[in-house]
Amino acid sequence: MRLGAMRLRGPVLAFLALSVVARSADAVPHSDLSYVPFVVALFLLPAWYGSGIARQVWQQHRWWLLGTQALLLVLLFALFGPAAPGGLSYLLGSLVLLAVRAPWSWLLFAAIGAAELGLRLRVGLPVDPPVTGAGWVIITYLNSGLMIFGLARLGDMVARLDAARSELADAAVTRQRLATADRLRAVVDSRLDDVVRRGATALATLAAAPDRARSALAEAGEVARLAAADARRIVAGSPAESTAAGAGEEVVAPQIARGIVALVIVLFGVQALLNALAPTGTNLLDTAGSVVVLLTIPVVLALVLWHTGLYTGGRRPRGWQWTLAAQAVATCGPYLFDSTRGAIFAGFLGGSALLLIRHPLRWAAFAAAVAYVPFTSIFAPPPLEHPTVSWTIYATAVVAASGIAVFGLSRLAVVAAQLAVAGTELAELAAVRERLRMARDTHDLLGLGLSAVALKTDLAAALVEVDPARAGREIEELLRVAAAARADARSVTDGSLRPDLATELRIASDVLGAAGMDVHVEGGPAGLPAEVDGIMATVLREAVTNVLRHSSARRVDVLITTDALTVRNDGAGRPGRPGRGLANLEDRVRDAGGTFAAGQDGDLFELRALIPATRAVAAS
Repeated sequence: MRLGAMRLRGPVLAFLALSVVARSADAVPHSDLSYVPFVVALFLLPAWYGSGIARQVWQQHRWWLLGTQALLLVLLFALFGPAAPGGLSYLLGSLVLLAVRAPWSWLLFAAIGAAELGLRLRVGLPVDPPVTGAGWVIITYLNSGLMIFGLARLGDMVARLDAARSELADAAVTRQRLATADRLRAVVDSRLDDVVRRGATALATLAAAPDRARSALAEAGEVARLAAADARRIVAGSPAESTAAGAGEEVVAPQIARGIVALVIVLFGVQALLNALAPTGTNLLDTAGSVVVLLTIPVVLALVLWHTGLYTGGRRPRGWQWTLAAQAVATCGPYLFDSTRGAIFAGFLGGSALLLIRHPLRWAAFAAAVAYVPFTSIFAPPPLEHPTVSWTIYATAVVAASGIAVFGLSRLAVVAAQLAVAGTELAELAAVRERLRMARDTHDLLGLGLSAVALKTDLAAALVEVDPARAGREIEELLRVAAAARADARSVTDGSLRPDLATELRIASDVLGAAGMDVHVEGGPAGLPAEVDGIMATVLREAVTNVLRHSSARRVDVLITTDALTVRNDGAGRPGRPGRGLANLEDRVRDAGGTFAAGQDGDLFELRALIPATRAVAAS
């Protein structure tokens, strides 16, 4: 089952939606909301790319679309000047990373970030003091741009892996067929060439040297039996072919996620450090609060990296309940020391909750973690000032977006690895099934042809002196059957062997009659659906093989109706353990929606396959 689009594209779209809220509210007060439509417009192209819809348009017109994004950004600065919301150039930067080939994409990304910083230094930084303001510009650009890039790129990788699973399985089947075909053709063709050569020798010496003809036919029969044994051995022992193709995404995806998540988390830590060492005029921290924040920063960073699962193979770390609780204490603890600066890490706490809690209530835990931001705004401990409503909305949306980004990057990387493993397992399973199919076809379909060759050699050898003319006809038929067996060997490996009941009836009558058995056929294949006809032909072929190998039958009855085939023979002898051939037939008939039965009553053995036409059509 393919992964849903929302599962793949949801994280990046959710991040963009929260970013729209954050940039529309903005951390800096504005006299009116006239800038909001321009902010929303700047998010349209990134949202389009992130959705994955009509991606070919981006491939064909990337520079026009990037130019449009740049024009919107310039227009925002031209209309609002220093009052324009800051940090929105990361939208253009992320699109450059996604749409332009490396290394040019990274050079352009760096240039856009440098231009943003230079412009802000010229017209005024969004927050004071200058160190904090410049740090905010740089960190916002890098964090947001890289998170959009990572979420969108990982979503694309996962989509490609998901779509490639069936292709990987098909490729594994093809490789298995080719490998087995080469071995089967090399051995069986060689054996059959030997049979044909010895048969031709027998035909040429039949009149002049009957002893030599008889010897050549005996040797041909032995070679035919060796060919049948070799075919079964080759197919059953065919080694599994490599299914490692397509694993590149599995390696790259976690690397991208680990790199981006680690950088984002470290940059948030740097921002928290700047906030603690150089606080703004909005929130003055006392010494104790600053010290606590400085002490908790490395603890929070280490815990959130541990909780992402990127370093534990996607598994929840042992004792995660305790480490999650420790992260909550480290995030909220500074509040007890009259500090609200720990709120910057509330999003990471929510992201950890989403990753670790395997229950729908994890979203309630995420909401509770994010709610810590408005809580600290409403209940800011004195002497801290109460932030404005717009700043609270901005900070809450930014924190929520960071949590979604950490969750999305981590989960997409893990899903990519799981899909790669699942694709490999699917390919291996497909290869195993293909080996089983080839083994079944070799036993059920190729086996009779090779057995018929051997039987024809025995019959012709017995007739060399008794009836030379008939012996010649049998040798000619032997050569024809050998050529058909050669074609069957090729068809077994490519899955194109499709016997039909009319042909199998003719061969059965000929082969069984040649063995001295009295064959009675009632009914015929006329009117049978194609699906039923092919399966019944296979059943008849295996039934004839069983009669030749495991009985001393004198009479064989074949009854054909519109939905059933019955084969009955005498001379069954002592009941034995059912062979692989009957099990194969039962599998074939059951897969087609029918029933199969085989059993012995005294010296009579009966085999019956029933496939209602309606079930056969449904099963196909």
